[in-house]
Amino acid sequence: MSQLSSIKSTLSQLNGGALWFHGPSCDLESFVIRVGEPRTREIQYYQLTINCAWRLRQQQQVLLSSEDWLYDNDNNIEFEPSVAAFWAKHDPASLIIWSIDVQPQSGDLCFSINYDYKLDILINAAAGEHWVLHRDGLEIWRYRS
Repeated sequence: MSQLSSIKSTLSQLNGGALWFHGPSCDLESFVIRVGEPRTREIQYYQLTINCAWRLRQQQQVLLSSEDWLYDNDNNIEFEPSVAAFWAKHDPASLIIWSIDVQPQSGDLCFSINYDYKLDILINAAAGEHWVLHRDGLEIWRYRS
């Protein structure tokens, strides 16, 4: 099986899952995806940890991005108010992943989510950026440019 086929097969486990949480993870960022198994009713949590640029867009309008950070007076990192407003507006269970596209040359990902949202994970190969997918705390895939 080719690397691209393996990545697509692994990521397909996220289809139908809810984009449950977004936030910092050490010096990286993470998206947590909650996937329910309909037959067993078992819930699994996946964590996509990235050290690259990302954006959430609707059509061609960027709603949120990896640049939406502020530093407070003590030099602590905080999200801009627009990030908190977006997550307050959307119940995490309502942001359902329909499909995931993988760009084989770059490792970029594009999650298609309801409400016509797209979550783009944008790898910069020259900078050695990467993403890692964990399921219930165990690493199941790592992509490094």
